[in-house]
Amino acid sequence: MKASAGILVICALFLAPAAHAGLIIDEFDSGAIVDLSTRSAGAGGPTSDSASCAASVLGGTRNVLLKYDSGTGYEKYNRATFDPADGFMSFSNDTDMDGTLTLTYSFSATNFAAGGDRIQIAFLGSDLGSTVTMTVGDGAGVSSLSHLSPSGPNDLDFYYSGFSPGADFHALTSLKIEIASAASGDYDITAIQTVPEPATLAVLGLGGGILGLIRRRRIA
Repeated sequence: MKASAGILVICALFLAPAAHAGLIIDEFDSGAIVDLSTRSAGAGGPTSDSASCAASVLGGTRNVLLKYDSGTGYEKYNRATFDPADGFMSFSNDTDMDGTLTLTYSFSATNFAAGGDRIQIAFLGSDLGSTVTMTVGDGAGVSSLSHLSPSGPNDLDFYYSGFSPGADFHALTSLKIEIASAASGDYDITAIQTVPEPATLAVLGLGGGILGLIRRRRIA
C-alpha cells in the first residue's frame, strides 16, 4: 500500500508542472466603477465615451471605449457600465440604437499558447446576437478574427488556429475585443480567459484525482 501511494505521489508531481491552467485576462471583479454613455450626433452627442483604469487584469489596465453607431432619438442612449461588486461588464442599447463596445489590454510579451488553444469570452447574458471581433498583437503585427455571438448566455471561443499564421501566441503583447451590438441589444460579459486543450484538462483532472485518492487512503 505504501509503495502504491509513493508511485501515485511521484506521478502527481510529474503531472502538475506539465499541465497548464487557463490564463485569466479579465474576470471583471476589480477596478474603478465605469459609467459611459453616448447618443447620436443629431441628438447632440457625444458619439463616443471612454475610460481607463487600473485593475487586476492582464497588463494591469482595463481600457473601455463606447461608440454610437446608428439610431435616432434625443432621449435614447448606448451605455457601458461596470461595478466590481457585480462581477460583469454591461453593454446596453436603447430601442433602435446600436453601438460598439471595445475592451483593450496591453501587456509584456505573454505566452498564451501555454494556457490553452483558444481565448474565450463568457457572456453572462445576451438578449440579441452580436458581431464580436478579436484582434491580437505580438509586437510585430496584428491579426483579427470575427465571430457571431448567439443570444442567451454563451461562451464564445476564438481558436488560435483561426487567426492568420503570422500571429505568435507564444509572445502576445495586446488584445482588443470589439462587440458590435444589434439594435436594442443588451449584453453582460463576465470573463475573458484562455481555455486549456481537452488533453490538458484531462491531465489536470487526473492529477487532482490522484491527490484526492492519496488523501482518502491516508485518512483510512
